[in-house]
Amino acid sequence: MDKLLSEVVKLSPVDVKFVKVIMNRPHMIGVYWSNRGPRKKSIAVVERLDIKLKIATLLHEIGHANCAAGGCPCAKVVSSGGELHAESFTLQWLLDNRHKSVLRMEMKHLNLNWPGIDNIYSEAYDKLIKTKLWKDCKRYVRRWWIR
Repeated sequence: MDKLLSEVVKLSPVDVKFVKVIMNRPHMIGVYWSNRGPRKKSIAVVERLDIKLKIATLLHEIGHANCAAGGCPCAKVVSSGGELHAESFTLQWLLDNRHKSVLRMEMKHLNLNWPGIDNIYSEAYDKLIKTKLWKDCKRYVRRWWIR
């Protein structure tokens, strides 16, 4: 898995740092900083995460960075569209590269953490689970507990 993490780091269009905590917020596990404010464009991921969650979180933040680099309107504001794009990038990369265990973990993480919250994540989740990509991922991991 360390080799996979190194491979994912190389995908990033911006610098990647592994940190103890993000902005003194222990609940945050990853962030993409655009060049708004004093920071230069970069990604930070909490280093204490399980390797699979670290890989999926990094892919998600790379999805945000790719949207920003490509001029996607979702990169200009925090929105469910931005979360949908970032998570779609994550799932598609894991599916295309056949990383079943990380894909399964990420889908389970989404099922447990994104629905039912009245915010951009639940809106993105509601859209994501209706996509062909979600169905393709479900078929690939073949797990009954994933909607």
